[in-house]
Order: sequence, then structure tokens, then C-alpha cells
Amino acid sequence: MPLIAESYDSLPYADPPLDLTPAQSLIATELGKIPTTAHPLLPPSEPWSPSSPLMQQELDRVARKEPLNAIDLSKYSAPTMPGPNASINEWKSALHQAYIAATALSLRSTDLSLLKSYGQNAWLIHLEQLSSLLLAHERQLETLREEVKAVNVERKRRQVEAKGLIEELEGRWRRLVRGVVEVEVAGVVLEGEVEELRRKKQRFGHHEAWKHGNFQSKRYLGRQGNEMNTTGSKG
Repeated sequence: MPLIAESYDSLPYADPPLDLTPAQSLIATELGKIPTTAHPLLPPSEPWSPSSPLMQQELDRVARKEPLNAIDLSKYSAPTMPGPNASINEWKSALHQAYIAATALSLRSTDLSLLKSYGQNAWLIHLEQLSSLLLAHERQLETLREEVKAVNVERKRRQVEAKGLIEELEGRWRRLVRGVVEVEVAGVVLEGEVEELRRKKQRFGHHEAWKHGNFQSKRYLGRQGNEMNTTGSKG
């Protein structure tokens, strides 16, 4: 069971289309800062060398793009008859080569006869099995496509239904943030008034300065309170 049952990171049917140009620009900038050379603390790379000469031979052949001649088919071909002045060893080698070619042809003839007798049915059975597998996979794919389509339809329906609530909550959040900012501004204004009262106290005395500052503060706080109440009632 996953730890996160649902995710609302992507709301394509509720969110407005996003401009990806700034994000792509930042990504390109960060990619340009990536060094192309290895870190100096990393050990230097050592060239790999194969432990077997046969492996090195094959690597050289692949580098030269030469075809692989793993099976020598020339020994299954008909041998060349020695001349009349050939030695006994040459005749024995030719006879040995003829035996190899005759055995290869005999086995090939047997294989062709078996393929003619049973190959057709074997291939038909194999094709039938492949057709059954293909049909089963096509049915499974169609089922998955229907499930994906149903999920997308339900996803769209839920996001469209929640779009109004999301917009309302976003507007309430903006209004509350604006109210917080206004409260902070009011705090700054009050701090200024307190400082002004202190200066006036030093100049004119405590009573007159306090009367004047208290009147200004009450008037400002009353105005801010009315605005906060209006904002809360709209939320």
C-alpha cells in the first residue's frame, strides 16, 4: 500500500495553462553550469584490455566491421579430385572430405524429408498458438485502455466539480493575505504614532500628547477593523 494515496499536484482541468518558458530557461541555465570534465578527486580512467587473445581478436574483427565466419561451410562442399600423380595422403584427404560432404548431404536430405512430413503441421500449430497469444494481449490492451479512459473521465469530472471551490478558496486566501499585510502596515503605523507620542511627550507633556495620539490610533484601528470584518464576511 503506498504511503501517499492521492496526489493533487497536477490539475490540468482546473488550473490555467502554465507558461513553461521561465522553467525551461532556468533548466537551460543550470545545465550550462554543469562541468564537462570529471571531478579532480576522481581517479583517472584506465583503458580496458581483454584477458583472452581470442576476445581481442574478436574485438578487432568487430572494429574492422568484418562478418563472423564461425562455421566453415567449405568442408561440406564436394572435394576436388586429386591429379593422377597425387600421393596417397592427398587421396586419403580427398576421400575423407568426400565422406564429410556425403554425410552432410544425407543429413540434409533427412531433415528435408522430416520437414516435408511434419513441418507444415508444426508451423500451423505454432501459428495458432501465436494467434491465441496475440488475441489475448489485444483483449488485455483493450481492457486497460477502457480502464484508463474511465479514470481520465472520472478525473476530469472531479476536477471540474472542484474548480469552483478551488477558485473560492484561492480568493479567500488572497483576501486573508491582504488582511495580514494590512495588519502589519497598521502595526508599523502604530509604532510610528507611539514614537511620535514619545517625542510630543518630551515637548508638550504627557496629557495632551496622549489625548491626540489616542484619538488618531482609535480612528485608524476602527477603519482597519471594519475592513477586516468585511474581508472575513466575504470569505
